Amino acid sequence: MANHSIVAKGLIPVVAAAILLLPASCNSSAEDLRDAARLKITKFFNGKGIYERDNVPEDPNPPVKSYYDVIGGAYRYIVKSSDDWDDLPDIVAGDSISFYFKAYVFTGSDSGTPYATNIASEIAYISQGNPQFDISDWSTDPLKIKVGSDPQIMKPVQNALLANNIAPACRPGDQVRIYLTSDLAYGNKGVGTVLGKSTVVFEITSLAIVEPIDAELAEASKASRAAITSGLQSEGIYERDNLPDGVDTGDVNGWYDIVGGAYRYIVNEDRAERSALPDIKAADSLSLYFDARIYADSYETSATYSTNIESRIAELAVSDPGLDTSEWPADPLKIKIGSDPQILKSVQNTLPTCKPGDVVRIFLPPDAAYGNKQSGTVPALSTLAFELTNIEKIE
Repeated sequence: MANHSIVAKGLIPVVAAAILLLPASCNSSAEDLRDAARLKITKFFNGKGIYERDNVPEDPNPPVKSYYDVIGGAYRYIVKSSDDWDDLPDIVAGDSISFYFKAYVFTGSDSGTPYATNIASEIAYISQGNPQFDISDWSTDPLKIKVGSDPQIMKPVQNALLANNIAPACRPGDQVRIYLTSDLAYGNKGVGTVLGKSTVVFEITSLAIVEPIDAELAEASKASRAAITSGLQSEGIYERDNLPDGVDTGDVNGWYDIVGGAYRYIVNEDRAERSALPDIKAADSLSLYFDARIYADSYETSATYSTNIESRIAELAVSDPGLDTSEWPADPLKIKIGSDPQILKSVQNTLPTCKPGDVVRIFLPPDAAYGNKQSGTVPALSTLAFELTNIEKIE
């Protein structure tokens, strides 16, 4: 990341957008703003003969020229692909990839002046026409990220590179435009030269796979995500802003968010006093209790492998005498988010936008946990589940 200071400086929330700008429960005005922005994007595409895949109107006018996909609320349009696209591998979560990008505010056209980029020609253009931009440390190297869990770029952008049940995955060589409404980007406040409530576009070029994820780990993680999703949905818990067709909002018992490859469910999100509490932010110091389990079907049916909850330690001493809990402390765990070696980084990344007092369940596929290596009593390729309680900010 040191070689990509544009990402750290020019795109402040891009560094931690998946952490700092998770989609929140919308009030009616926010929903109206989002819906208006989505309509503008849709009309822009349709006017060029580009229609949502599997949702093309009868007798489209103009005729169909191409398709866009909606992935986790982001609008993705693959502008151009390689001639040998059919022979190239899909980009999947866990792949290490590289690309060039430019990010600009959407104004209803195919391009705009970038507010951040690593493309040398774009930087030269900005330096000539926009002297107010501080581009002194913008890198012209390709940006390298690990898809699905990288803090350098917004999570919705990473997700938009992947397949869903309708859309194909991107592949090396694709030129991709990803449109984010403000609820997925910089919200009402904006950042830098980007005004609040702005829809932004990320255009990605020279897309390449630097190091593919291990095939066994990829397959195990894919199956794990399906199992986590199925387990949550069986309890009436659905991904925020991605309710499946045919599911009525009256059947929803809660929402989960996907943060850097982790699935986060705030159990008591609907408590009345929550809205008045301050958000937890990246780099905050916290104290908390945790119960870490090896996931099997649901959190409740999963076996604990580590905890600092005194009552839980006592229960395990009776129910699982073979488990050595003698050195497990029953004190609150104190961490500094983002840089603490005591707990998995993927768990820490889910905490910003939570609030003190939240009960947070976090589900980690293998590629967001210990991967294909054993860790202590946790077997390789394990899916993990954490429950964090008594979360408090500390100095």
